[in-house]
Amino acid sequence: MLFLVSMLLTAPVQAHDGHPQMVLQSWDKTLIAPQAGTRFAAIVEAVDEDPIHLEVLDGDTWKTTKEIFRIRNRALLQTDLSEAANEVEVRSKDQARITYMEWDLVVPVYEEKGPPRPPTPGVLPQELVDFGVVSRSDWGAQPTLCTATEDNWYRMAIHHTAGHQDTNGSIEEQVRWLQAYFIGTGEYCDIAYQFLVGADGSIWEGRPYDYYSGATGGGQNDGNMAISFMGCYDSTECVGVGPHQPTQTMLKKVHEFIYTVSQLEEITTDSDHIKGHDDWPGNNTACPGDYIEAQIPNWFVPPGPDWAATLIDSSFALSEEAPIVLKTGETLEGYFEFENTGRSTWTSNTTLAPLPMDEVSPVQGDDWINGARVTTAEQNPATGGTSRFSFSIKGNAPGVYYQEFSLLEENTMWFNEDGGTEPAEIILRIVVDDEVVPADSGDSAAVDTSDFGREEIEDIGACACASSTPRSQGWIALIGLTGLVLTRRKQKS
Repeated sequence: MLFLVSMLLTAPVQAHDGHPQMVLQSWDKTLIAPQAGTRFAAIVEAVDEDPIHLEVLDGDTWKTTKEIFRIRNRALLQTDLSEAANEVEVRSKDQARITYMEWDLVVPVYEEKGPPRPPTPGVLPQELVDFGVVSRSDWGAQPTLCTATEDNWYRMAIHHTAGHQDTNGSIEEQVRWLQAYFIGTGEYCDIAYQFLVGADGSIWEGRPYDYYSGATGGGQNDGNMAISFMGCYDSTECVGVGPHQPTQTMLKKVHEFIYTVSQLEEITTDSDHIKGHDDWPGNNTACPGDYIEAQIPNWFVPPGPDWAATLIDSSFALSEEAPIVLKTGETLEGYFEFENTGRSTWTSNTTLAPLPMDEVSPVQGDDWINGARVTTAEQNPATGGTSRFSFSIKGNAPGVYYQEFSLLEENTMWFNEDGGTEPAEIILRIVVDDEVVPADSGDSAAVDTSDFGREEIEDIGACACASSTPRSQGWIALIGLTGLVLTRRKQKS
């Protein structure tokens, strides 16, 4: 735990020998930590990149701290004390240059470790590389000092770092600083967490993926993957920094990440296997903060909207194949088949409907529920299951039509409104014209429309052009299923 010290400085103080100290000054109060430590460590930021002079009182002796890591105007300083203490006095002649200081008193534990070695290539699973996790090699990690490995992740611990979200506006610098602090203070052989979450939703590899976790404590590190939000997310405990509020971008990304890892490692997603740091036995801490703690139960279910679907099959010819040509009054029966890609199980109220919402479709079939509702699901699948929607379209009047559809759960949610997903244009082009007949009808006068684009279809004849309904009003013979998470799979043969 890092603490942010007040930067208010007092006037010069008397030295222990009774002579005034003319250049060194002390902070306005003694620094007190909740636990005793034998090493004082501080991250100090100044207005420039010159060395920072900082002294710590050890008994009757002022000891100058040593700089062990630096990025631009920020330095990690530390010194060892002759005996454990939970309060220290610090002073600096550079008071005017220092903008803030984070500090701690620690007892170097030195996890099991060996000589430095470079990160192991390819340790981060490809699934997480594809997810977009920023690897250690990408952010410039120091070689790990850890040697204890882990080959069975079966649970997760959620943390926060209880500090800043970035350094000089850079999340990458904050990650590098965390590693420097964890290793430099001697408490850890590397970053304690396997993964870190940035304020922008980015995910960063912390401790190498196949190394034993060092974050949770209380005998709870075995197989317990640690995921930590960078920042301080508690409403009452974030003294001097924060509290930060997790953004929806962060929460959505973490949800997706936890689901990806749980699938990869076969981790059960429930309250027995995914907990906040404070909920694992043997731990007494505010981590990960109440703002994060409240979100954890939301991650036990697959990510994504409650109501979503993917079109996996259609008996109707799609627009890239051929237009659907009907005579006036002619009916064509068919179906759409969808996979349930949302989190909710479909019901007898899961309905296919034309768009715009609640407007009567010009290609309404006689078997529709009404002009603004087509039909309901024939099955009620849970996530991953499928259902058909069988119905007909009818050439009610001459024209060229482009009709858009969506699914909805009646009295609950239109699928295209839940999740904010982009529609995939799966279009049925419908030509209603008694003068246009299919090319395979045997009629020598048939006009083959299979390769026609929209303008060519509309130029076929007076009847085909008769519809004055503009496309912008929604008469789109498309199964666009806006917002259905409509990634279209290859049509079945």
